[in-house]
Amino acid sequence: MIQSFKKIPYKLDILILTIIPIISIIEWIHIDILSYLGGLRNSPSWGFMLIILYEPLKIAVVLLAIIRFLYVKYVKNLKKYFTTAILSILMFIGSLILPFIFFPPGAVFFLTGYEKWVSENVDIKAIQSWLLSGEADTYIDQIYSCNFPDDLPDFMTNFNPKSIQFHGEESEKGKCIEFESGGGLAHWGIVVGSPTMKTKQEGRIEEPGSSYVEYRRRIMQGVYIFYAG
Repeated sequence: MIQSFKKIPYKLDILILTIIPIISIIEWIHIDILSYLGGLRNSPSWGFMLIILYEPLKIAVVLLAIIRFLYVKYVKNLKKYFTTAILSILMFIGSLILPFIFFPPGAVFFLTGYEKWVSENVDIKAIQSWLLSGEADTYIDQIYSCNFPDDLPDFMTNFNPKSIQFHGEESEKGKCIEFESGGGLAHWGIVVGSPTMKTKQEGRIEEPGSSYVEYRRRIMQGVYIFYAG
């Protein structure tokens, strides 16, 4: 097979135009896997730092195609090298745009993993029952970060949320408890409300006039997890 490939007159052109989509596919799969694993751990993966290596690799391939065209030695190769250079540029641009059109965002995969983490570490039914019992009414409109009241039940804090917000009936989400983790660039968590909660519990949520985007995934009636940034 290798010998057959060596006989192809345009083998370098084929390599250039094949490497970019291959690197892009590996990059997309890598991002999705890391997002899912981050959800399973309730923490974004530091492995995302490796993602920045993919773009320089693709840029290097494009530069190779351009330099090869600029320094062509034989006129007969001019059209071929030019075509390869243009196609490599278009493929690189496509690799940046197409994922946003045809592939789910990393947040979707994060929430898939995060749902499993929540099912293993958070007593959702106990929290919802406590909310519906009226015992949570004392804390309505309160926000607690890290230092939580001592009289909160253990099932409210034993999974170490970064903050807990209590919303009343008049809030946009209705009466619910919001558990949040993360920071300024990205945060995620769980919203526990009544089974009759009317707010949207699935899909992409955008705030008009803002770059804020939130993805939600319902895990039971009146309870959803979210990832936002």
